[in-house]
Amino acid sequence: MATTLQQAFSEAKPEDLVLIGLTGGIGSGKSAVASILRDLGETVLSADSLAKEAMLKKEVQGAINEVFEQELFPNGTIDTQAIAELVFGESEEHRENLETLNSIVHPFVIEALIEKLHQLHESGVQRVYNESALIYEAGFEEIYDYIVSVTAEQPLRISRLTEQRGLTKEEVKLRFTNQMSQEDKDKLADFTIANNGNIEQLQQAVENLHIVLSFLQPRRRDDDEME
Repeated sequence: MATTLQQAFSEAKPEDLVLIGLTGGIGSGKSAVASILRDLGETVLSADSLAKEAMLKKEVQGAINEVFEQELFPNGTIDTQAIAELVFGESEEHRENLETLNSIVHPFVIEALIEKLHQLHESGVQRVYNESALIYEAGFEEIYDYIVSVTAEQPLRISRLTEQRGLTKEEVKLRFTNQMSQEDKDKLADFTIANNGNIEQLQQAVENLHIVLSFLQPRRRDDDEME
């Protein structure tokens, strides 16, 4: 599924537009980096927002309800708690549920992303960032020209998630289970940004990397690289 979507995306993406993936483990500070990039004048999309938009489509909701044999969209809204209970966990069933959910939602996300990229390209935008926590886990790394991984020490990530988002340590653990380790993401990424300090330090780190990213050109790939 991911390979097919990657090929379709590669064929549809404007050739002279640079698409940069912004990823990192939960609690690493991806959204903070995205906010700084926007302040620097960059266009930053959110895969999470695109997924939520996709899950508001009746056809997507119907397919998800049918597969999981329960009502997960009362009155057309997303029951995030019920969905979290289905996909966040350490069991094989949780992993299979997450894969099933992604197989339904991802084609709509890719379609929406392609549409937005064309709209932006037609308006003169030449570089777009897409914030996405699960680039590698979903097998979509090849749709990006470059990938930036935001990294932070695990104790700091845990404290951010429990203090700022109100998650319990058990909930944090379950979400960590569904993501690739931060170390592996950093090894695979083209660039990394460390977010272990204060917001001023993060601002400086992003501004420094932004200078480099501003000179990047689209990365050319042969068809066999997408297989």
